[in-house]
Amino acid sequence: MVPKKQQSLAIGIAALLAFALAACGQESHKPGSTPSLTIALASVASDVPNRIALEKGLFEKHGVKVTLDENVGQNVPSVVASGRADLGVYSLGGPASLAAKGQKVSVLYDLGAGSGSGSVLVDAHSKVKTLDELHGCTMVTQATGTASYGNARRYNADQKLGCKVSPLADPAAQIGAVVSGHADAIVGTLSNYAAAIKEGKLKVIVDTAKPTDQAKYVNPNYPLVILFGRKDKIAEKEKALTAYFQALDEATQVFKDSSDQEVAQIVKGESAYKGMSVDQVAASVKDFRASFQIASDAGLITASQWQDALDAMSLFGIPGLDVHNSALSYDNIVDPKPLENARKAS
Repeated sequence: MVPKKQQSLAIGIAALLAFALAACGQESHKPGSTPSLTIALASVASDVPNRIALEKGLFEKHGVKVTLDENVGQNVPSVVASGRADLGVYSLGGPASLAAKGQKVSVLYDLGAGSGSGSVLVDAHSKVKTLDELHGCTMVTQATGTASYGNARRYNADQKLGCKVSPLADPAAQIGAVVSGHADAIVGTLSNYAAAIKEGKLKVIVDTAKPTDQAKYVNPNYPLVILFGRKDKIAEKEKALTAYFQALDEATQVFKDSSDQEVAQIVKGESAYKGMSVDQVAASVKDFRASFQIASDAGLITASQWQDALDAMSLFGIPGLDVHNSALSYDNIVDPKPLENARKAS
């Protein structure tokens, strides 16, 4: 039998341990503690301003701890929906699909436009020089549900091409299909095919990195790569979001004021660019710049811009998604307040 004195001592130690553990769990909620955010990223190409902010210490300067969950790919929507990340950077089809299924999510910020996935390439030896010469062709794109698939369908309708649009998720398979003659053209993001262009396998007939081709072929342009989160998380992280957007605005100004090479020098130390030369990083930055916030007002999405996005998304071929669902209306899914509040507080 354990003596009462020893029992009391054991109970006291257990109580102290329980208190200590509880205190550790509540550390982030103490007054004066640094607010935090975890952001899930689909790819390296979607996060240049975030990386500038990290490397230049801008998040710390504005008082927020930001963790970037690297290269989550197509799992970004599920990671955000589960609460494992506070926010996600992804194509608009991801949060739209969540909202249509009843998930309470909000779109907060625009990073990149749909034109980024609208370049058209053909075999390097093809006689085709313009898009309107591709009548009755076969176009290959990324999978259904993507902007490249939607842009191909847009071109088909706008130019009355009568082409077949065939999704092939792997860029290597798309290149092989065109070079072998099984397909006539690729619609997609130019950087995916940079090596094939350099090797003389493909040539570009529509370059939507150029403003002239954007205006001609992807008009109206639309927000595509967006920052989103669960509504409850956004409400919970109000202070963190204010600091985050202030830091992001400062990083964005650095991005706009700097050349691709200068930006590459800033971010080259990031793990996302491991093994890449400065020139390769600069090329990635250039691709990002071509569509960065050109379809919104400095990241702030208006009602008319969101309608352009819904119109474009109707061509993505997302199974079961009705863009007329009231859950996808501007008032229900776009929340400009966190960004507006951050800018008012600056």
